[in-house]
Amino acid sequence: MVRPQVVMGKEFQGDAFLPTPKVARFVDFEVGKQHRLKVTMTNVSYSKNTFKVLPLPDDIRDCFDIQYQFPGHISAGISCDLHITFEPKANQDIISSIPILAETGMIHVPLECLTKKVDISVPERL
Repeated sequence: MVRPQVVMGKEFQGDAFLPTPKVARFVDFEVGKQHRLKVTMTNVSYSKNTFKVLPLPDDIRDCFDIQYQFPGHISAGISCDLHITFEPKANQDIISSIPILAETGMIHVPLECLTKKVDISVPERL
């Protein structure tokens, strides 16, 4: 499926799809509760392109459900939405990525799930 994209003699280099937001981030999540996020993938290559979301790593696969309507070929500048549902099973941070295979190569959308943190501050004077 991976092949170079050449338009008018110029070869496209880089990620063919740009995610918005740049990082799929779930902050202050609660165990057992569903959290949702929409990530918009925009084709920033020179021509039409397509992509497929690949399976997540085994250790986090059960916590996520990624839904999208397979777009077929997407013209340059057009977007497709990924709907990510995260249901944490444990109260621990997850730092990983969503692997996506495009016609021009692999793309990894950063994935961060951060537990609630306590930020303690003490005044300088009492």
